[in-house]
Amino acid sequence: VLFRDAPARAVVDVRGGAPCTRETDALAGASTLGLVHAIVLSGGSVFGLDAASEVTHVLASNGIGVHIADCSSLMPIVASACIFDALVKYPAPAARSDGLGEIRALQSSPWRSLGARAAFDAIKSTRPQRAPPSSSSIGV
Repeated sequence: VLFRDAPARAVVDVRGGAPCTRETDALAGASTLGLVHAIVLSGGSVFGLDAASEVTHVLASNGIGVHIADCSSLMPIVASACIFDALVKYPAPAARSDGLGEIRALQSSPWRSLGARAAFDAIKSTRPQRAPPSSSSIGV
């Protein structure tokens, strides 16, 4: 997860015949926003996109995102790309055919914890840590 406290300008160059991406159109030159709050790079082929979903939820719950029109919710812009590693033996993806909604699917996804941990660590690492004052400090 690449994350900053403020939205960042970013661009993308998507190549290949079967790209596994999310929100990369938001990075196109003609895009209304052209900004992202986080970029998620993952494995897991198409199922790795679940990591970006969890990053989005974590950012929104931490007050990070944009207000769009009259929507009361914050909308984090999280671009994501996954590598093709479908031939690697990952856990089977969660079944989504019972119609119980996206929350249940996110809760049962094998990549959910990866996305949550990565988002939490990214947010934590960008918050400045205050060092205790010492007589040898030179204002750093």
